[in-house]
Parts: sequence; C-alpha cells; structure tokens
Amino acid sequence: MPPCKHILSMENVMEVSMMEEQTETRINTKDN
Repeated sequence: MPPCKHILSMENVMEVSMMEEQTETRINTKDN
C-alpha cells in the first residue's frame, strides 16, 4: 500500500475514535 493510503486510513481511525468519544459523552450526559 502507498504511504498516502496508510496515512489516510490512520486519519480515518482517529476521526472514528473521536466520534465514538463524542457519542459516549452524549450518552453520559443523558444519564445525568
């Protein structure tokens, strides 16, 4: 795989992890 592809995939992983964190905080806020 070309390096640019790898970098893009890493960026996507970071974005997904950030989205998951935001969803978790929303759920926690609803619980409170």
